[in-house]
Amino acid sequence: MRLFGKNSPLIAAILPKVCIACDKRIPENEEFCSGCYPYMKRISIPACDVCGKSKKRCPSHDKSTNYNFICAPFYYRGAIRAGLRHFKFGNRQNSADFFADQMAKYLIKSHPDIKFDYITYVPMTEKQIKDRGFNQSQVLAQRVAKILNVECRSDILIKLYNIEPQHNLSAMYRKGNVAGVFDVENREIIKNKNILIVDDIKTTGYTVDECAKMLKQYDAAMVGCLCAAIVI
Repeated sequence: MRLFGKNSPLIAAILPKVCIACDKRIPENEEFCSGCYPYMKRISIPACDVCGKSKKRCPSHDKSTNYNFICAPFYYRGAIRAGLRHFKFGNRQNSADFFADQMAKYLIKSHPDIKFDYITYVPMTEKQIKDRGFNQSQVLAQRVAKILNVECRSDILIKLYNIEPQHNLSAMYRKGNVAGVFDVENREIIKNKNILIVDDIKTTGYTVDECAKMLKQYDAAMVGCLCAAIVI
């Protein structure tokens, strides 16, 4: 990371703190301005393990998945949508602490009895990382792992090749788009282990489900998924 780049820790420490969503200047102990704060839509507990939405608005019914559960603290709308877009596409990595903290707290409240052996994340190809500058899911996973005191492994899931970005496709094409894209790099370490996959945003869930399928194929005992937000 460049020492004096606009997103460097040094510059972030010098500049005044701004709202994650709209860049308005805010006090040091806050993350959102008073105008954006009311537009954070939280997901209430209990939530559906299949879709991650609160059970009162769950559309999933008896849909089967390869993961055991998926959860997130927020719906992807309003201030959360703006904040995650700044983080993901604007390289605002300073906001990752807020999202990781909220993700970890939600996981503890929603699934208090599950203990994980490893945390990993939805991988990107080298080209994707070079184009964006970082893997946002990896950044979140590392910070969630630190909070939960669980080892974050970068040698579990790998992405084999580039595909059309999921957000460019309609829902009917997304499942086929990710089929066969992921593999497990370190297969021995996941046997009979509980694995948590971290991602930034869940839309259809096909990406994390494909990752979970590969982990289960190589004998992971249980696979949970944790995101920052879920699309309504």
